[in-house]
Amino acid sequence: MIFDKSEIDLFLGDCDVEPSGCYVDGTILYEEEKIVDDDFSYFDVPWNLSLSYGLNYAKPRFEGKITQNLSFSGNINFTKNWSLNFSSSYDFDAKKIAYTSASIQRDLHCWQMSMNFSPFGVNKYYFFKINVKSATLQDMKYEKKKTQSDFYRTGVW
Repeated sequence: MIFDKSEIDLFLGDCDVEPSGCYVDGTILYEEEKIVDDDFSYFDVPWNLSLSYGLNYAKPRFEGKITQNLSFSGNINFTKNWSLNFSSSYDFDAKKIAYTSASIQRDLHCWQMSMNFSPFGVNKYYFFKINVKSATLQDMKYEKKKTQSDFYRTGVW
């Protein structure tokens, strides 16, 4: 059984203190919080990154053509409630970024928020949504979006 440190101090007063906690007759009474004493704070941010290189050779008629691209995608969970997903690719023939998209999600307990966007290129867009998680209240939401055709019509981001 593990007790709170304040309970131990009130009733026992003395115990054998070791680096990992307080023991009486080999039984642990409470555990000390482990502190990392260095120049960097310890934190855990789960992340994932994938890289892919593509080489394609096509010969539709008489002349062959080689195309190359580099794609990467990943996600980062900043906290248990915040996450970022992203993907992009680079076209070596055109010497520019071919496509980029990202999404940010936030868990707001009973609500959830998301922002999906592609910041540049011919297919740029954004989509913002905040909604209730409950399936019975699925119509309770706010959405704001701008698609590729909206950008061509208005000419502004």
